[in-house]
Amino acid sequence: MGKVVSIVMILAPYGIFALIAVSVGKYGSKIFGTLAKYIGSVYLGILAMCCLYALLVFLFTGIGPQEFYRKASRIMVTAFSTCSSTSSIPINMACAESLGTPKKVYSFTIPLGAQINKDGTCVCLTTVFIMTAQAIGVPVDLGLMIKVLILGLILTTGSGMLVILAILLESLGFPLEIVGLVAGVHAFNDMGMTMINCLGDLAGTVIVGNAEKKRMIP
Repeated sequence: MGKVVSIVMILAPYGIFALIAVSVGKYGSKIFGTLAKYIGSVYLGILAMCCLYALLVFLFTGIGPQEFYRKASRIMVTAFSTCSSTSSIPINMACAESLGTPKKVYSFTIPLGAQINKDGTCVCLTTVFIMTAQAIGVPVDLGLMIKVLILGLILTTGSGMLVILAILLESLGFPLEIVGLVAGVHAFNDMGMTMINCLGDLAGTVIVGNAEKKRMIP
């Protein structure tokens, strides 16, 4: 499997370049403006998630946003620079401990969240879905939104945003060319996606840890 993955990783850049070349040839240079809007929309969604996490932590634990982000800054920088939730686990555990979370809680929730919690992937999938629907003129009604919501909840428990995106677009009958375009700029979004994934793990862990501490008080 390691050898197969190595071969795929070597060939992937050429395949992505070919997909981008075909799309640019078909849609013209205006596609670059669309991609810029896509990246901006993803980071706007990530910013909204950051605000939501700070609000939830404050409501359930009383920890203010300033203190939360001051102690969470290490995991945010680490996840953003490494683009790896798994590699960031030790730093995330240290951040959870600094926020007063019991070890028996964060030693379970942080590794689990690194595998199944994909908030950033969900933001990207939603953005690509809306962008593609607008590009091909498909009306986004309530039924389609519910279908995307259910598929997104199922698919984002795995890994590999581009693979998940291909499955989602195929199931909706959308053109798969968009995967090649997204793959070309995925590195820019992957940093923010990983950061918000790890921050979500930390926020959930702090909330659960605070509830556990209250439960243990007689």
